[in-house]
This record gives sequence, C-alpha cells and structure tokens, in this order.
Amino acid sequence: NKYTGYTAKLDSIASEGLPPPSEEVWLSTRIVTHPAFDLSMIVIVIMNCMLLGAQVQYKANEWTPNVLFEWIEFACSSVFTLELLLRIRGFGVRRLCKPGWRRWFIL
Repeated sequence: NKYTGYTAKLDSIASEGLPPPSEEVWLSTRIVTHPAFDLSMIVIVIMNCMLLGAQVQYKANEWTPNVLFEWIEFACSSVFTLELLLRIRGFGVRRLCKPGWRRWFIL
C-alpha cells in the first residue's frame, strides 16, 4: 500500500502527546503529511532554482527587464508562503519549533 508511510506519519503525530488537531486543522494536517505534497514542493523548488539560474543568465546578457521572470518569481514566493502557512496550520508552531523537527522549512 503506497499510503502506509502516510498513515504512519498521522499516527506519529497523534502519539506525540500534543493535543489532537481540531476539525478545521485536520484538513491542513492531511494535506501537508501527504507524500504528493512533499513531492510537489520538491518539484517547485527545483523549478524555481532553474528559473533563477535562467534569470541570472538573462540579466547578464540583457539590460531590459523581463516581466515573465518577475511573475514567476512572485508565483513561486506565493507558493512557498502558502506552504509555510499550511504547515503552521497543520502542525502548529509548537510542533514546527520542536527539537528534531524540520526547522529549515521556516527558512
């Protein structure tokens, strides 16, 4: 079953001794613990890195601003902000700042 790790993540969240999430938070928790969410964020990060490289190359050769790069940069920044807000909503600040947790998400 491809969702075995997914349910194990949800079970580990429940067994940490933290209060269970409310109904409003449960959807955010399910979204951010789903394997497809992490995979999609990885794809967006890689795409953003490639686009930043293309933007640097473009600016090295051209002096005219390119609006397309600015829109793509804005879109990626918006997605990353939304990801952080979903993780804060799904896990809570206490869990995100807990020792051993992925603090680099905040960066």
